[in-house]
Amino acid sequence: MRTALDMAKRLDQQSIRKIAVEVAGLNLVPLPKPLSLLQIMKLFANIAKPEPPANVRNNFLYPTESPTLSPIHSEVTWTDPGAKTFRYATHYRGRISVLDNSGSTRLTAKDNWTTDRETVFQDQLNFDTGYKVAIMAYNEWGNSEWSWLKFSTYSNPNPSQGPGTSPPPPATPKPGGFLFWNCDVSGVGIHLDVYFWLFDLTANTYWYQLVPSGYDSSGTCGDGPPQIVIPSPGTTLLTAGHNYRWIVVKPDNEGCGGNNDPNNAGCVVATGTFTAGSDPATGYTWTNT
Repeated sequence: MRTALDMAKRLDQQSIRKIAVEVAGLNLVPLPKPLSLLQIMKLFANIAKPEPPANVRNNFLYPTESPTLSPIHSEVTWTDPGAKTFRYATHYRGRISVLDNSGSTRLTAKDNWTTDRETVFQDQLNFDTGYKVAIMAYNEWGNSEWSWLKFSTYSNPNPSQGPGTSPPPPATPKPGGFLFWNCDVSGVGIHLDVYFWLFDLTANTYWYQLVPSGYDSSGTCGDGPPQIVIPSPGTTLLTAGHNYRWIVVKPDNEGCGGNNDPNNAGCVVATGTFTAGSDPATGYTWTNT
């Protein structure tokens, strides 16, 4: 979420006037008069989005002489060129496509989201196949262009054990983060606030936050940065190995009575569970549809 506090932190500056002077200079425009915090933040948004990820590399998690069956797991890593500047990224979006004669085809409809500079694609990649990985960086002020990498998987080192032999079932993902968007649709042009609750079932603790509608001025929602990024400053932490339940509460829901009550079934519009670990972040978009 774009805030004056995040802008000040990124610029390592507390004085609004000094921030205004720096932001105006970076935009090559005169200092706004009268001095308006909203105008300063708009100018900062022009320059603060992250740079495209650099040094995108692929690494197969298994050596070529070891696996004889799909799935092949691909670990993709990258660097953030703006890591030591005010344009540093806070999370990343990754997708993978199969390369064919006609161009490329998305392998999975769901993107990988992560707060790390690496992600693992566990989509049962095939032997001797070309793939294209694309990575996009995000922060509270916008997103970068896509950076991409093409690679090919190796040939089956033991073809006789390939077709007809079932691969082992994939392990249940244990995400290291959780992302949330509020894309509520309660009527034509009506988008209401919700509350997001996260319960640590192992430690018997909880955290919650009001989440306004995520629709932007163009009328779209869900394509930009998540409104909640866990873990991150201002939210909460995840502990590997702990079991969690997330709940979306809509006070305006019929039977809720305008309350923020995760224990009232009439207030709960979505819920789910997961065990925290080190896999890519999982997420949920509330749409009311």
